[in-house]
Amino acid sequence: MTSARLTETQMAIAELAVENRISMEALEKLAFERYPNATNEDFIIGLDAAADMLDDGVERAERELEALALVSTLFEGMPSGMTLEECAVAKAAKNDPVAISFLAYMKVSNGGEQ
Repeated sequence: MTSARLTETQMAIAELAVENRISMEALEKLAFERYPNATNEDFIIGLDAAADMLDDGVERAERELEALALVSTLFEGMPSGMTLEECAVAKAAKNDPVAISFLAYMKVSNGGEQ
């Protein structure tokens, strides 16, 4: 479900659910206090949207952890005190694919400068 298909009330309920890690009963009470014109359907759709938002956050965090684990391999076997970029340059010179990819990413991230 995308936020583009949610009504303003449904989106507000979704955000309320994401921001307030409280029991379902407390959330329902809070939602209907804040949005007295909300319907039960608005509440359910808002909860579904909140679940999607939380799932997206988990997936993003998992991808970031995987990327950090991969990039951290650039420090392996390198002298202590070297920066990540220094390690990447040294390993890229030895055709390390992670180092080459990292440096290419950094070049694009910095607007083509490196």
